[in-house]
Amino acid sequence: MYMFTYPRWLTAVVATISVLAGGLVMSASYKMYKEPRNKLWGLLIVIGSLVSLLSAGGFGLGGVLGLIGGVMGLSRRVQET
Repeated sequence: MYMFTYPRWLTAVVATISVLAGGLVMSASYKMYKEPRNKLWGLLIVIGSLVSLLSAGGFGLGGVLGLIGGVMGLSRRVQET
């Protein structure tokens, strides 16, 4: 039986990228909550979620939910107070 082997460091790299993408999404979502007029945070959420989906972080569910939330944050209109 043939088994595909890959270097062990690759697992550490993918795990690190997933954790960093999750941290980016969490910190950008907090900043978007605090500063709703700045659309940069929504864009960073979308980018972090796409990275999470590509690295299969959170079984894909976190990436999908982050992508939905980021797009909603980008399309939201903030009323002037």
